[in-house]
Amino acid sequence: MNAGSGQRSAYYVDTPRGLFTAAGHWFRTTEALLRSYAGPLLEKEPLDRLLRQADTWLKLPAVLMLWTLLPLLWVWEPVKAVGTALGLYLLSNLLLPLLILRPLTPILTKLATPWLQGAAYVVGLTGLAWQENFAAVWMGLGAFVLVRWGVLERLLWPLLDRLGAALYRLPLPDQVLRSLILRAALAHRIPLPELQAMEQEVLRHLRQLPWNRN
Repeated sequence: MNAGSGQRSAYYVDTPRGLFTAAGHWFRTTEALLRSYAGPLLEKEPLDRLLRQADTWLKLPAVLMLWTLLPLLWVWEPVKAVGTALGLYLLSNLLLPLLILRPLTPILTKLATPWLQGAAYVVGLTGLAWQENFAAVWMGLGAFVLVRWGVLERLLWPLLDRLGAALYRLPLPDQVLRSLILRAALAHRIPLPELQAMEQEVLRHLRQLPWNRN
């Protein structure tokens, strides 16, 4: 990634436009802003670790959809299975900041591993093919490709972004990072009265972006 005049780290790039991580997510806050308002916490929880955790939790909707769809294809009609998994994807995306449980991060990290998901689908879809349930095979394969390649996220993002804006003040990545910061502060018993001020600063920065100006 090109950081311009921003600062570099092993995992993220800090620029005036925000933090860009190796996972491809854009957080509108900056390292300086985070250290200004959550400095005591960052002494115990490195920013690198918090951003990695945020990236992991941002994968939750895709992880839930893939790991739910595969068993459902064995017990339900393909259309019903895909519809249910897609509904879970949408719901978990909208409720994501509320679903974060930091102790589960290592489990979610493993479930998000591409080779593990791929191996499970190879085995599962092969079994369905042996049963000559080809409709389930093709719908499962199609869903897997759409989710793993990020096509589903790009297709649904305009809708999810609009719904998310009605539920949360911050963009989803920042809202997830904020939730993680709050939970980490509670775990370390560190008060963060300045967090609301940081949120206001991020919102002010967002309003200054060219496409948000009237």
